[in-house]
Amino acid sequence: MAATSIKYRLGLDMGTNSIGWAAVRIDEKGNPVGVLDMGVRIFPDGRKAGGGSTDKPSNAVARRLARGQRRLRDRYLQRRRDLMQALIEYGLMPSDSYERKALESLEPYEVRARALDEPLQSYELGRALFQLDQRRGFKSNRKTAGADEKEDGKVRADISELRRRIKESGARTLGEFLARRHKRGKSVLARPGEGLYPDRALYEAEFDAIRAVQESHHSLSAGQWGKLRDIIFFQRNLRPVEPGWCLFEDGEERAAKALPLFQEFRMLLEVNNLKIGVGIEPERFLKPEERERAIKRLRSGSDIKLSEGRDNKPAKPTRDLGLPSGAVFNLAAGGRKSIKGDETAARLAKPGLFGKQWLDLSLDERNEIVHFLLDTEEPEIVCQRAIAEWGLNDAQATAVANVSLVSGYGNLSEKAIGKILPHMENGRVYSDAVLDAGYPHHSDLRNAEAHDSLPYYGVVLERDAVGADPTKDPKRDGEPARYGRIANPTVHIGLGQLRRVVNRLIKTYSKPEAIVVELARELKQNNEQRLQHLRQQKEGRERNQRFVDELGAEALESTPDALRKLRLWDEQKFGSVRVCPYTGRTLCLDMVMSAQTEVDHILPFSRTLDNSMGNLVVCMADANRVKGDSTPYDAFGHNPAGYKYNDVLAATANFPANKRWRFQSDAMERFEGEDRFLDRQLNETQYLSRTARTYLANLYDEQGEGRQRVRATPGRMTALLRRGWGLEGMLRESDDGELPASSATTTGIMPLTPLWWRIPPKGC
Repeated sequence: MAATSIKYRLGLDMGTNSIGWAAVRIDEKGNPVGVLDMGVRIFPDGRKAGGGSTDKPSNAVARRLARGQRRLRDRYLQRRRDLMQALIEYGLMPSDSYERKALESLEPYEVRARALDEPLQSYELGRALFQLDQRRGFKSNRKTAGADEKEDGKVRADISELRRRIKESGARTLGEFLARRHKRGKSVLARPGEGLYPDRALYEAEFDAIRAVQESHHSLSAGQWGKLRDIIFFQRNLRPVEPGWCLFEDGEERAAKALPLFQEFRMLLEVNNLKIGVGIEPERFLKPEERERAIKRLRSGSDIKLSEGRDNKPAKPTRDLGLPSGAVFNLAAGGRKSIKGDETAARLAKPGLFGKQWLDLSLDERNEIVHFLLDTEEPEIVCQRAIAEWGLNDAQATAVANVSLVSGYGNLSEKAIGKILPHMENGRVYSDAVLDAGYPHHSDLRNAEAHDSLPYYGVVLERDAVGADPTKDPKRDGEPARYGRIANPTVHIGLGQLRRVVNRLIKTYSKPEAIVVELARELKQNNEQRLQHLRQQKEGRERNQRFVDELGAEALESTPDALRKLRLWDEQKFGSVRVCPYTGRTLCLDMVMSAQTEVDHILPFSRTLDNSMGNLVVCMADANRVKGDSTPYDAFGHNPAGYKYNDVLAATANFPANKRWRFQSDAMERFEGEDRFLDRQLNETQYLSRTARTYLANLYDEQGEGRQRVRATPGRMTALLRRGWGLEGMLRESDDGELPASSATTTGIMPLTPLWWRIPPKGC
C-alpha cells in the first residue's frame, strides 16, 4: 500500500522512448486543484539507431542472426558426429582417428562416380557417404520460400539450370557430373547465380543410386541403409508460429490471413465501409448493385484502385464497378492507394496453378486446400495430393507446392468470422455485424477486475502476448518466458517502463482516481509506413521551400503564419485556380498575403476546439465576418444576400476529403458523433495507446463501477494548450540542433525535480 493516500488524476504521454507524466491533485468533485508531481522517464526503444536505414531493426535481430548461425553450425557438427559413429559401427570407417585422417587422400567425387559402376571398398563407400553429408544440397521449406519471392525465384532458376546441364551431359547423378567437372579442373562448389546450385533432391537421388549398386556388395541391412539416409538428410521442422487468441472466442486461435474465409471477411469489411462522393453531393455508401460489383472484382483477385500518383489524386473507378462518373472514394483521403483483392485467389488462380478451377471451388473446399498448404512443409507431399485429389498435372502441382501465400494472422478466429460474416454479407458494417452476431462491441475496453498494482502485461493481456509457456517459472525463467510477450520490441519495452512508472506512483501516492493516456505517435509502424511518413516529411519540406522561394520573389517575409496560409491556399483548388470557399473568388498570392484574406475555422473553434489544418481555410475577410462563429451550412444554408450555399459546395468539391465533409449540412452532427465516439474509446486504433489503455484498466473494475477510469486521447488538446501558453519556442531547435537556453526563463517556468529521478533503473 502507498505511504500516503492522495486523490489525483494521472496524465501519461506515451512515446517511442519516453513516458511523460503529470499527477494532478483533484478535490472531492474531481476538479483539479494543483500539480502533485510530474516528470519524464527516458528509455531505449529497442531498435538500432542510425546506420542509414529507415527501417531501424530491433536490437534482437543481430542476436537472432548470430544465434541462428551458431545453431546451424552446432547441428551440422552433431549430425557429422552421429554419421561418423554409425559409419564406424557398420564397418564403413576405421575406428582409429589417424586411419580416418588418411582416408582424406581419397578423391570423393571420383569415388562417388565409381560407386555407380563397380563395387567399392567399405572405407571408400564410407568416404562417399560422408561427403554427401557435408554437401547435402539446398532444401526449400514451403513455409519460408515466399519470404523473398525474387530471391527464391533465382534459386529455383539455378537449380533448374543445373538439372538441365546434368541431363545434357549424360551424367546419371550429381556426383558423376561434378566428377567430370573436377577432372577438367572446373569448379565443383555450389555457386548461386551461375547455374551450379544443387538441391537436396539431387543428393537424395544419388544416395539411392549408390545404394542400389552397392547394397549387394556390402553386409549392411535395409535398416542400416535407412538409418544412414535419415542421418544425412534429416532436417528439423520449423517451430510452429503461435497465431495468438481470438478477440471474441476464448480458446480459439486467430485465423491465418491466407485463408479464403479471412480474405472474404477482409474484403467485405472494406467494401461495406467504402463511401463515394460525387460532385457536391454528400458521401454515401455503395448501393447494393455497386457493392456486389465491387465484391465480385475483389473476389477475382483484382484490386480496386483508390488513388494514383505521388500526390494521391483520386483514381477513376473502373467500368466494371458501375460507379457514377467523377466518383471519389472516401478511403483515398487517408492516402490509401487501393483495396486489395483476394490475395490467395490472385496467387492460386493463375493459369499455371489452379487457374479458373480455383474460383469454381466452394469456400469450404478452398479453405481446406489452403489449410493443407499452410500445414505442410514438404513440397513432395503437396505435389502428390495435388495430382491425386485436386486434378492438377505435374507442372501445376509443382507450381502449387512452391507458391507463397500471404503471411500473418488476423484478430479473429475462423469460428468468430463464421458468425460475423453472414451479417456482413447483408451489407452490415463490421461494428454492427459484431453486435448482430451476439458479441460485445469490439472496442469495449472496460475491465472487470481490479489490481492493486500493474502486473506484468502478459498476465492480463493474454490475447496480445505470444510464446507463453505454463511450465516456466516466472521467477527463474522470467515473466516473458512464462506469460509470453508482444512481438513488437518498442511496445514490449514501453509497457514495461509504463508498469515501473505507474507502480512507483501507486506506492508513493496511492492509486490514481483516473488515468488519461496520450500517444505521441503510432509505434507499431512497419517499414512501408515509416517510408510513407518520411516521404510526407520530404514533400512537406519541398513544399515549404517552394513557398519560401515564391515569397522571396515577391520580397515578402516567410514567417510560420505565412507558410501556413500558403499551405491552406495551395489546397483550395478549383480547376486550375485557387478560390475562397465561401465567395468562389480566385485568390492570388498577393491577396493571400494581404489583409484581404483571413484564416477561418470551418467548424467553429469554440465548439470543436479543432485547430488542425483539416479544419482551416483561407477566405475573404468580409466572408469570414458574415460566417462568424457558425458552420458553413448555418451561415450560408439559407442563401443570404450575395451568397449561395450550392456555390459553396461546388467551390469546395475538389478540396481534400478531410475538409470537404465539413461544408455539408450535417457536418457538426458528424463531428460531435465522432467526438463522443472517441470519448467512449470505440475508435482508438493506435496500437500502443489502445494496449496501454487496456493494460492500465486492470487497476480498476470499470464494468462494476459502470464508468471508464482510463481513457486514451489524441494530442489535439495538448497542442492547443502548448500554443496558448506560448511554449512552442521550447520545442524549436536552433540551427546547431540545441534547444534555446533561454526558453525556461523567458516563459517563467521554474525547473522541477521530477519523481522519475527517484525511480531506480530496475524499479518495481
